[in-house]
Amino acid sequence: MKRIERVYDKDVPYWTNSREANVMFIQIVENNLKSRLEHSSWVSLNDAFDGLGFPRTIEGQMFVWKKKNISFTLIPINEHDIKIIFEGLIPLF
Repeated sequence: MKRIERVYDKDVPYWTNSREANVMFIQIVENNLKSRLEHSSWVSLNDAFDGLGFPRTIEGQMFVWKKKNISFTLIPINEHDIKIIFEGLIPLF
C-alpha cells in the first residue's frame, strides 16, 4: 500500500486561518469519499484532491482506495496548516 502526503495550507483554495475549521473540512471530504466508495468499485486519489482543492496529478489517477480502506492521517504543522497523509492506496492497474 502506498502513502502520499500533501500540506493543507494557504495555497489550497478551501483553506482558512482556523485549524479546527480545516480539520472539520478535511474530515467531511474523507467521509464523503467513504460514502462514494460504498457505491463504487474504487475512489481515486484525484477524487480526494478535487474535494480538498489540490491540483490533480498523474499519480492521483494511478492510485485508488477500494473496500473502505480510505484513511487520512492529519498532522498539525503549525497554528493553521495540516499535513495530510493519504494511506491505504493501491495501484489502479
